[in-house]
Amino acid sequence: MIKDPELTEDQLTDILTDLPELISEPVYAFSYYSERLIATFGAITVAGALMTNLTGLYHRRRAYSSLYLAIVAGPSSNKGVITYLRKLAEKVHLHYRVKSDADLQKYVDDQRVYSQSLKKGGQGNMPLHPPYKVTLISGDITAPKLIEQLHSNRNGVPSIVVEDEIDSLAVAGSGEHGKALSRIYRNCYHHATITQQLKTGNQHYEISNPVLAMLIAGTPKQMSTLIGSIENGLYSRFAILIIDDGATWQSVAPCENCFDRDKKFEELSDTYFEMWEYLAEREVEVCLTSAQWDAINQFGAAQLGYQYNLTNEALAAVVKRHCLMLFKFCMTLTGLRYWESRGNNAVAFCSQTDFDIAMRLVQHSLHCSIAYFKHLPGGANSGTAKRKEQLLKGLCNTFTRIEAIEVGKKLKLSERQTDRYLQHFVQSDLLVKTGQGAYEKQPMAERQNDDNEDAL
Repeated sequence: MIKDPELTEDQLTDILTDLPELISEPVYAFSYYSERLIATFGAITVAGALMTNLTGLYHRRRAYSSLYLAIVAGPSSNKGVITYLRKLAEKVHLHYRVKSDADLQKYVDDQRVYSQSLKKGGQGNMPLHPPYKVTLISGDITAPKLIEQLHSNRNGVPSIVVEDEIDSLAVAGSGEHGKALSRIYRNCYHHATITQQLKTGNQHYEISNPVLAMLIAGTPKQMSTLIGSIENGLYSRFAILIIDDGATWQSVAPCENCFDRDKKFEELSDTYFEMWEYLAEREVEVCLTSAQWDAINQFGAAQLGYQYNLTNEALAAVVKRHCLMLFKFCMTLTGLRYWESRGNNAVAFCSQTDFDIAMRLVQHSLHCSIAYFKHLPGGANSGTAKRKEQLLKGLCNTFTRIEAIEVGKKLKLSERQTDRYLQHFVQSDLLVKTGQGAYEKQPMAERQNDDNEDAL
């Protein structure tokens, strides 16, 4: 297991000194640990959403830096931080709104001219209704409208849903026209093709490479309502932060030396616009070193073996997608370094510093994700996982198959079941086979995440 998976306040402070300024500056606008934690993850999510020309190869597929982030927090916690983070994308959003309004007005004018021409017996082509492009997409949206918006935003328009109340998404998804929202969100995360044909107006949408980011916050109950079932895979696509500081009071009095936070984020929005404008003109591929790919593979294999065998089989998806998140974090941090240096190369390599930061953030998210997962329907430790854990705990650090069979009998396991579990343990690197019928436990076999139960 990960040693000390939670990101402490001191560790976060250390990380902030190494982060790109476009991430650390929004974070330093806040004083409390929970606020800074949300701001760190949230600013990276917004920045990644704006990098639509930044790509990389992950598991032989083209990936983008767009992330899904959910802050699961108790009432009156500091999840309201994301209302400030939303401002980081507002200048880009306004850029597209102004252009879309102008295109729409031109369409209205052209349509009027066309109609008048027809009345006079003239000819011409009917003007086409222009797509209306926006960057900040409402969480209170129907599935058909979301598909239409993604279709309008194709070819490089940044798209991100920012909501500080998950209820907006949950209610939208429960309506008559919201049933397909979960499927759309799942497809967008992996940039899988989305198609829709409607009888009205003979509409036909085909989005071959949808890109969407999400930054949402809400209570544990709201998050559970949105997810619905752990089987549909939506939950595993989210990086998760668990925040519980509702009893922490912050001074509400005016402060002589305090800056205007709204003004600060308006200024930061200008800088984010400059970053977006620069990167939008360049196609950049982010690459990792062989050692970094090895680290991702080792992290994924170790976590997958442990969580699948000893916690819940459904956590396999959570682990696998956190490894993709790790790559997406690397992409965003590398893109920010590229902008800082005003790079011009078509390829950018992730620095070891940024890779280590990304790994640390993902470790924290995975810890929170596993903790909250146990509170979802069907998310508790499975019966098979409990039996496997009991068997593993009953074994010495080095043992023989015969000894394992005896331990299994006490747990009412057949020889065949015990042999199968031993095989699973070896495949998952929980055990290593040292000889004929001889085994040795590996470090991952020691259970170290019991405190996950206390994370909520």
